[in-house]
Order: sequence, then C-alpha cells, then structure tokens
Amino acid sequence: MKNLSGLRFAAALATGAMAAFAFAADVQAAQSGQAQRNITTEQRTAGRSPDGLSLYPNWVFQRPEHYEFLPMTSNHDVHNQHPQQWDGQDWDPAAWDGQKWTAETALQGFYKNHTFHKQYLGGAKRMNNPNVQAQIPVLEVGPTFYKLSDLDQRRALKLLSEYTGVFEKGFTQIDLRDWKTRDSIGHFTQKGMFLY
Repeated sequence: MKNLSGLRFAAALATGAMAAFAFAADVQAAQSGQAQRNITTEQRTAGRSPDGLSLYPNWVFQRPEHYEFLPMTSNHDVHNQHPQQWDGQDWDPAAWDGQKWTAETALQGFYKNHTFHKQYLGGAKRMNNPNVQAQIPVLEVGPTFYKLSDLDQRRALKLLSEYTGVFEKGFTQIDLRDWKTRDSIGHFTQKGMFLY
C-alpha cells in the first residue's frame, strides 16, 4: 500500500514538473519573440464568449420584413402582392353535383352547424353625418366559424355573399360580429376577409 501511494505521489510530482517546464518554455519563447501560435487552443474559443456561449454574426438573426406581424394589413398585402396564389382556391357551386349538393344546401349546413348564426341589416353612424344611420349587412358568426381555417372562413363568406348578391345590391361590406358578444370582429368585402 505504501508503495502504491508513493507511485501516485511520484506521478503527480512528475506531471507538475512537466507542466512547469512547458510553461517556462512558453515564457522563454515569448520573451525571445519565437513563440508559435497554438492553433488548437485558439480554435477552441473562436466564435465563443468567455462564458463558452456561441457567438453568431448579426446576419444570422436578421429576418425579412414580411416575417413581422403587420396588424390590419397582413391579409391585404398578401392578396395584393401575390394575387395568383388565390387562383383556384374558391368554391365553384356550378361544378358541384346539383342533385346532391348546392350552394343553398351548403349555406343551410353552415347555419345548422353554427358556423353562421344569423344575418340582418344593422345600422351604423355615417362618418360625414353622425345623425344619419346607414344600413350595413351584418353576419353573426357562430362558434364553429372560429374552428375553420382562414381559407375556409373566406370561402364560406364568399359563398354567402355570392348567393345573397349583397355586393350587387350596392353594399360595400358585410360586418362580421360574434354571436355571443355581438362585437364586431372584422368585415368581408369584395377584396377579401379582414379580421381585427
């Protein structure tokens, strides 16, 4: 046992002496101007902070402008900048089998499953004359409306507007309201759906 602990002590002493010799050699080389760079240790810390965290260039974190949320304009900009992406996305009731499925049966299904709650003409004060009430078509949407994707919400609203012919009657928009709170959640125009 004494022999083993003596060997450990001797090994530790030798390791310490070698480290001290290497350090003395590095100091001597640095003083004489002949120090060589140790590439392996420099690469270990390249691109890292003193805490060891990776440092990335700024361009890695830069995001394009269209990644940012643009309230009230995000839907509008996409429709105007890339209108061809909406080609072929709308429902065409003329292509449906008229004996099994029509626009009227689809709308009845929307009311039955509470996608739409009810529709009526509501009043809103005019901007130029607050004493006069303007008639605006109002559609109260039900709880199932919120479960649809934005594409299916737009398709359902477009089907309703085409079936009722609301835009041909001189109206410019349909006010969308929540069935429970009766608060306005957005509007639907000929250019598309805009939610608040």
